[in-house]
Amino acid sequence: MKLVLLRLSFLPTVVRLLSMRGPQSRFCRAVASMNDVVRRRDHPDVRGMVHGRPVRAAPLPRSTAGSATEILALQRSAGNAAVVQLLRRLSADRTSGELPASNSPENGLTVQRVVDTAPDATEAECTTAIAAGDWDHVVQLISGLPSSPTPEQIRDSSDRRLEEWQTSKLASLEPDQLRYLDDAVRRSGLSGSRLRTAIGAQLSAAGVGAEQAEPGEGYGTVRVLVSKVQHGDARAQRRTPFKYVFEFEFRPGPAACADEIGFIQTVRVVDSVTRDNVTSQGTARMTPNYVAIDRTGGMSQGWYGMKNDGKKTYDNVEVWVRKSSIWKRGSSRAWLHDGPSSDRGNRDYQFEASVVCRKGADEGKVYAVVLWGFTVDENLTVTVTPFRVFNKPSSDFTQAVAAWNAQAAGPVSARSAPDQSTLPTVS
Repeated sequence: MKLVLLRLSFLPTVVRLLSMRGPQSRFCRAVASMNDVVRRRDHPDVRGMVHGRPVRAAPLPRSTAGSATEILALQRSAGNAAVVQLLRRLSADRTSGELPASNSPENGLTVQRVVDTAPDATEAECTTAIAAGDWDHVVQLISGLPSSPTPEQIRDSSDRRLEEWQTSKLASLEPDQLRYLDDAVRRSGLSGSRLRTAIGAQLSAAGVGAEQAEPGEGYGTVRVLVSKVQHGDARAQRRTPFKYVFEFEFRPGPAACADEIGFIQTVRVVDSVTRDNVTSQGTARMTPNYVAIDRTGGMSQGWYGMKNDGKKTYDNVEVWVRKSSIWKRGSSRAWLHDGPSSDRGNRDYQFEASVVCRKGADEGKVYAVVLWGFTVDENLTVTVTPFRVFNKPSSDFTQAVAAWNAQAAGPVSARSAPDQSTLPTVS
């Protein structure tokens, strides 16, 4: 049953139908006619209650409950939603033709949203999207948002209550799946939505603590250490370049089944006005959205900061290593440092750094993702974009990894380095 709200103009028709003789025929004819005179959509003033308060009907005598006079009185005192609730209660006893035995305040009419069963095609499509890990599409199916929603559609969807089939879908997901769905919800602009609240409730029900339920905290702790700006000067006789320094660390928890943890980072640099690519780095393996693995030409490793031997690193990264013996000390964290600098302005810099298991049972698993970046204006003034933490990398990231691997498997002459190594398939 969908929630049905009566328009005032239709009330006389309902009253006339309810005035027919015989309780059973009276109800059945009314219900048969109501399908043509009701609007099947949520009223903006009804969100589980009417105007933020439970709506209760005044007690009605058993002999007159449901009469035209009482229906009109109920409508004037409690509104259309209360009338609908009364008709629903009449429905409960339609087989016997009797009205409810009690309409006392204890059994009063509290208007709640009646949920619908998902059309088979929609539910099946949602199941398929979950199996494929297409979390963006899952969000669209559950939230009702189109692929390119307007701000108004996002605002309306944020306040939408979940229907029964949608709640059941959430209850069927594993904690990691709930985290990935939470990422997609946040990326779609529904950070403050009821859907995200429901995801948090399901994580809690699965025994995931409040801290672990936070984005990027399922397998360890993410901490940004440095975010430092040095503005440039385009008006000086000799242009002074800008610089932005960003550092963060990841400390794995017990859930991380890794022997080594490193970083894979993508970069996207576009013109602030035209949105066109403005860098020559990695163009041979760049996605249609101008995203590429952040390694300069001549590098054979796709891992950020890794030297070509695949064992040693430069001083801009620390790989976490598990302590395995008294001879192998291990380390306490994985650490990434970056400091882009240039004397060119009007550019947007976007980075996506994934914390990835390099070796161990979780090889290729992404433990956390940090999105960071900044913009530079024509005067070389830097404006930092607030960093965001996620559990799962974006589709641009996975496409960039695939492009790197395709380049590594391609002709030697087209590779970043003759011995270019492939990256693991991230998950």
